[in-house]
Amino acid sequence: MTTQWKLSPRTLVDNRFTDTSFEAAHDELCAQCRKIDLGAIFDLAPLEVNRMGTEVCTFTGLNRSMKDAACLLCRTVASLVFLDSTRSSLQDYASGQLLALPSSSISGYNNPEMRGHLVICVISLDSRPVVWDSVRRCAANLAGVILPSANATTEHYTCHGVDLGTRTNPFRIREMLSRCAKEHRECLQPTHSFPMRARVIDCNTRRLVPMTEHCRYLALSYVWGNQKSEATLAVEEVVSSADEVPSALPATIEDAVRTTQDLGLRYLWVDRYCIEQYHSADKKYQINQMANIYNRAVATLCALGAHDNTGLPGISRKRIAFTSFRIRGRSYSVSPDPGLLQKHLEESVWSTRGWTFQEALLSRRCIFFTDEQLFHVCRKSCQSEGISQSTPLADLVLWGSFTNIFTMVLDNEVRWSTDDILRFYDHAQHYQRRQFTLDTDALPAFKGFLSVAGNQSYYGVLVFDIDYAGSTGRLQPGPLKLWGFVHGLVWEVERYLLNGDNLRSTVPSWSWLSRKYALPRFLALDPILSAQLSPTGLACVGSYSEMDSGLYFAQIHVKNFDGLVVAMQDFLEEHQGLMVVPGSSPYLYVTSLLAEFTWTGDGFSSHKLFSFYMGGRSYHLSPSSNRIRYDKAPHNGPQQDGGTERFSAILLLSKHYPDSVRRTWHWLIVKRRDDGTYRRTGLVTIYWFGGNDDMAKMVTENFDNKTTICLG
Repeated sequence: MTTQWKLSPRTLVDNRFTDTSFEAAHDELCAQCRKIDLGAIFDLAPLEVNRMGTEVCTFTGLNRSMKDAACLLCRTVASLVFLDSTRSSLQDYASGQLLALPSSSISGYNNPEMRGHLVICVISLDSRPVVWDSVRRCAANLAGVILPSANATTEHYTCHGVDLGTRTNPFRIREMLSRCAKEHRECLQPTHSFPMRARVIDCNTRRLVPMTEHCRYLALSYVWGNQKSEATLAVEEVVSSADEVPSALPATIEDAVRTTQDLGLRYLWVDRYCIEQYHSADKKYQINQMANIYNRAVATLCALGAHDNTGLPGISRKRIAFTSFRIRGRSYSVSPDPGLLQKHLEESVWSTRGWTFQEALLSRRCIFFTDEQLFHVCRKSCQSEGISQSTPLADLVLWGSFTNIFTMVLDNEVRWSTDDILRFYDHAQHYQRRQFTLDTDALPAFKGFLSVAGNQSYYGVLVFDIDYAGSTGRLQPGPLKLWGFVHGLVWEVERYLLNGDNLRSTVPSWSWLSRKYALPRFLALDPILSAQLSPTGLACVGSYSEMDSGLYFAQIHVKNFDGLVVAMQDFLEEHQGLMVVPGSSPYLYVTSLLAEFTWTGDGFSSHKLFSFYMGGRSYHLSPSSNRIRYDKAPHNGPQQDGGTERFSAILLLSKHYPDSVRRTWHWLIVKRRDDGTYRRTGLVTIYWFGGNDDMAKMVTENFDNKTTICLG
């Protein structure tokens, strides 16, 4: 026995949404729901309704028990409003409204006249308008969407609802994959080379077989969960070595096998079995070609559960069913809020793990399984299981063109870019928010991105494409790769997400990956610096050999795989064909000026006084501006007047910008270890404006007193 709710249809001047004289015995609706004329909504043009919604009716007193009501519309609205997985904070009763709304309002577009947009019916909560949330990239206050059913004969209406059962419909998934393949050139063909020596699971025989070049396979992105017992691992090691997968698979992997077969495919790639976990050489080799593996998959199945035994909703786990209903002889279907995917991603363990980040962004297509429906997200668009459109996907009705893999997976606080270098910055910012069970995974799990970054990298440090020019502004010959690598070393922690010791001892301290939960800022991409573009790019006055021309950077050497110390420039050129340069040694031999700093703070002002001790002499400088950032949080130096702090620092880089009187100095704060090597602990950036650069004088006087330190 359910408690009746109060439904109040809005009577407009032309009574467009209500008709109390209509009776239809065959409609499985209660008396008050029959009063709503949904058909009138879908006959409207977008310009005929308010941008934030024209009210069709309001409701009060809706309670959870009405999810079992006899009336299909009552039951449907209650099921949408009280979706336990997303709105558990709601009380037992809710109020809201049905709105006629331009579809542009929930796709991020402000122009309802854009091609493909039309009027839809939505359910909002607490009588609040439905608006686009630009931060979360989804519509706010939206509980669900009502559309004509796919089998309806509504003229000129190009968007239809699809019934959602407790199990996914493989034919609907095939349809979404097919539409993407036909309409999106960017998703059609793999852009990466064939992964050599890779294996896949033959879902028919349950055996591991070599991947062939034209193999059509799915990949799985999931969370492993807690570490397994040694006994279980030992069994899997034996099974893996026999090219067989265990007969009893974790639920998520078993569901992925079933989905692969349901989609008419035979092969599945799962890291746990397709990479020999106990063969270090194979594991390293396969990790280095992770970008190829995920990019060449037909699609990546993304399981948002907390561990590998959660299973996939709609496969082994039943979902909430949403079926069509009839009003006034017309059939309608409902779809949960399409923006629920974004909310599910925000709340999922999957979105917090380091490995899953590159797995999704390197894929051409991702299929996300949620408790309400699944979503097909590719490089160009997003399709939901419950909404189908007959027009091309480019004429998106309920999704903006910016709703794709990149915007769905990247953190809301992180922008995304199509430029290779800026994309690296975007990914690094987001990646540092992710978690790892083992710190040793931090570098390997980012190598997929590094392999497609467009520039070489070494231990995660990108070799930036930044030219340098002579005093005439013309490019000068010199070690451009060393110049770019030194720029990659000039990073600072822009924001700490976790206080305390955040060091990853498994990564050399000079790499930005050595600090976890710390968002890096690469000063080579600093917007302030980027504004100083010369015709040749981000160039700096001076030449490689002329300190007094305004340009200086440290000399760096590294041990190669033969144990010989070679110039970093030569080492990078030796591996010219590799984007991810293999790590031969975590130590850099840095030759430059080493100084002892004394930093005197003056309260809350950013202006600080420095005392340098170099070459047996003391210098007292008061630069125009400066910034000191320690890698460990919280640590911002002396905060009170007269407070002092002392540290050692080695000069990495000095630049004098074209058409500017500004000169910048970057010093790496270092600390000597007991074994005589050094580790990085922060960065000092000092700015001078005008011609009176006392630091330049100090450096010039000590130019021949360089020191070589071993930085690890």
